[in-house]
Amino acid sequence: MGAVLAMTLARHIPKLAACVLLATLAACGNDPTTASPGLASLQQSFAGLFKPAQPRPTAAQIRAAVTPQVRQQLGGATLAVTEMPETGQAALVYAIGRNGDVTTYSTLDNVTFAYQRGVLVGTRGLGFDLISADVGDVQRALRQGGRAVRVHRYLDGEDALQIRSFICDITATNPAREICQGQDTRFENEYQFDAGGRVIRSRQWVGPERHYLITQQLDE
Repeated sequence: MGAVLAMTLARHIPKLAACVLLATLAACGNDPTTASPGLASLQQSFAGLFKPAQPRPTAAQIRAAVTPQVRQQLGGATLAVTEMPETGQAALVYAIGRNGDVTTYSTLDNVTFAYQRGVLVGTRGLGFDLISADVGDVQRALRQGGRAVRVHRYLDGEDALQIRSFICDITATNPAREICQGQDTRFENEYQFDAGGRVIRSRQWVGPERHYLITQQLDE
């Protein structure tokens, strides 16, 4: 099965990008409780393909590579593409777990992103991570519009918890826009919804060091 999948993916993307894509999927499937049979097979067959020095594919290349045929052969795994516009880094991520209404995705490098119904509430492995976020008000305002308070928690250089609060004005349109103001920080998030109200694409602020993260769901 691994050889067939490798050939299938190689037809859709350049060789180097295929290596990154395969290795990303393999690494993201290393939790046996969440990995689909397709991802488990990829992990076994392609775990050694990734070479850190190889160039990474762009977000557009990743989206083009994950065709309906590829998704079918991956067992219908829940996939998304993340991109940090500040650095141009993009990655294919795979949902590794769910806890209530929070879904966590992981990359090849074990960087994880947690979303509460599409709203970013935590990162790990980026450096200057968003430890947690309170976004209950934001969730309500995304459906109704209005003003919301969000609270972010970060660790400083001495591992002390720093808490930042923001007042946000949200327009409940599609895409919805969230404009937030803190003591010394202003940012604007954007959320696009499907017909069922699910966030399918977003641009969200991580923090003052990492700036924005774009996330796009990859559906069949």
